Amino acid sequence: MVYHIIIDSFIGPCSISKGIIRRELDKYKGKHVDVLISSPGGSVTEAFDIRTQFKEHGDVTAYLAGGVASAATIVAMGAKRIVM
Repeated sequence: MVYHIIIDSFIGPCSISKGIIRRELDKYKGKHVDVLISSPGGSVTEAFDIRTQFKEHGDVTAYLAGGVASAATIVAMGAKRIVM
């Protein structure tokens, strides 16, 4: 499996930020995106923004592996499909 986006660190402005995710999603406008999520969580406000970006993109599948804590679960809820 090749993932388009990998979220494997803290979610927040100093690590995996909403801006980083926005730039990555823009590369796949109108296309399917596979996202690997294995994160200890982080900023709830950043997570809600990323969740919204996933919902607006539409065709996102989130693959949850390892630890997916707090804010990372919020991010995953924006995906059209979630695989655990």
